[in-house]
Amino acid sequence: MANVRVAVRVRPLSQRETKEGGRIIVEIDGKVAKIRNLKVDSRSDGFGDTREKVVAFGFDYCYWSVNPEDPQYASQDVVFQDLGTEVLNGAAKGYNICLFAYGQTGSGKTYTMLGTPASVGLTPRICEGERMCPAAILL
Repeated sequence: MANVRVAVRVRPLSQRETKEGGRIIVEIDGKVAKIRNLKVDSRSDGFGDTREKVVAFGFDYCYWSVNPEDPQYASQDVVFQDLGTEVLNGAAKGYNICLFAYGQTGSGKTYTMLGTPASVGLTPRICEGERMCPAAILL
């Protein structure tokens, strides 16, 4: 078991973001998240290069949670199957386990961790799994 696993999840635009003309500039390709349309502006004279640039970042898990109709859509259940079950399995084997969400305000951390009554997140699912597996003690 690796010491640290890192996951990224792309969420849909909020109503405010849509209203302000925002667009999703991230795409998922397996375990790689690619960010498009970063403008290169490194010249000190203010006349920067305006060509599109793509920056790619590798992760242990990448989730596309933008549109439930998309075949690549990652639901709360998919995220739990990858991350939550690994937490429960590690705890059952006696490992100290920590699962946390990190990111900008409004990026979807609370939804992923807690969810909604209709779409339960990681924390309640892990707690339910812990009750089903008494050997797993989560601290």
